[in-house]
Amino acid sequence: MKMKIPICFLIILVLLKCVLSYNLNNDLSKNNNFSLNTYVRKDDAEDDSKNEIVDNIQKMVDDFSDDIGFVKTSMREVLLDTEASLEEVSDHVVQSISKYSLTIEEKLNLFDGLLEEFIENNKGLISNLSKRQQKLKGDKIKKVCDLILKKLKKLENVNKLIKYKIILKYGNKDNKKEMIQTLKNEEGLSDDFKNNLSNYETEQNNDDIKEIELVNFISTNYDKFVVNLEDLNKELLKDLNMALS
Repeated sequence: MKMKIPICFLIILVLLKCVLSYNLNNDLSKNNNFSLNTYVRKDDAEDDSKNEIVDNIQKMVDDFSDDIGFVKTSMREVLLDTEASLEEVSDHVVQSISKYSLTIEEKLNLFDGLLEEFIENNKGLISNLSKRQQKLKGDKIKKVCDLILKKLKKLENVNKLIKYKIILKYGNKDNKKEMIQTLKNEEGLSDDFKNNLSNYETEQNNDDIKEIELVNFISTNYDKFVVNLEDLNKELLKDLNMALS
């Protein structure tokens, strides 16, 4: 009888130990699951944030492409107007302007092509950056795009000025007169330019124009214009590489 009591007591202790061990393991399991879920949710949130930044960069590429499209349309329309105003001079003159129109469009097409190719080639690098680094690089790329667009806008105005000078100097009397009246009220033109408009009223009409002189005038202005576009293409690529360095 005396031996049964210690045995019963021992059995009770073993059972209590098993129960306590089970509860402890269960609590630890819950805590570990909670921690794991917390980290998983945190990782998912970081991935979503990174993906959002990458998506924003892609949207920036699309917006840049749209802006380049507007510049192309504007420059094309200006050159078409110039062509139309010189149709009475000669076909050779019109062909000269048409040639530059195609060249300018080709150079403009390179801008969004360069940016799109650059982002595509560096998507892996950008995706592996931290959220902070991604945002920093994205902001730098946007600044590059904004600066290039600003310079393209200036060239857009240069294109218009070339048109004005061609028509004022070589256009027929009616086109010249209409242009002078329009430019007198045009915003963004210097006072010196407007004050000199009256000088063009006495310029020779297209009947007196030497074709070679006009072609040379067109070539001189648009050769420089094309070089400026090529320089901007190089600047875009160089600045994009610096933005990710």
